[in-house]
Amino acid sequence: MERRLAKLEAGFGNGDPCGPLALIAPNSWSDTDRAAWETAQILPDEEVEGALIEKYAGHPVQPCRHARRHILVIEVPAPQDVEDADEATRAAWRERVTPRPWRT
Repeated sequence: MERRLAKLEAGFGNGDPCGPLALIAPNSWSDTDRAAWETAQILPDEEVEGALIEKYAGHPVQPCRHARRHILVIEVPAPQDVEDADEATRAAWRERVTPRPWRT
């Protein structure tokens, strides 16, 4: 899987690397950040999106000549029991699976 992701990251931007791949699980974030993400998706707010991506994926979002965002973002939802858990449990889950949230 890691090798496939490296190929995907390298190929994004027509051969000219255009930033890292960010896998995020917004349903595992704090209540405040979840609400901010959802609002930024409805009323596009690149500053809020960028700050949250950097906070949870560890990659800053920068301008790019191939794409609006200098990062490829894929939402990988956390399991339902993590989504329904309290903030401390969600934080512990994120710590355990970061940076690859599909690992549970």
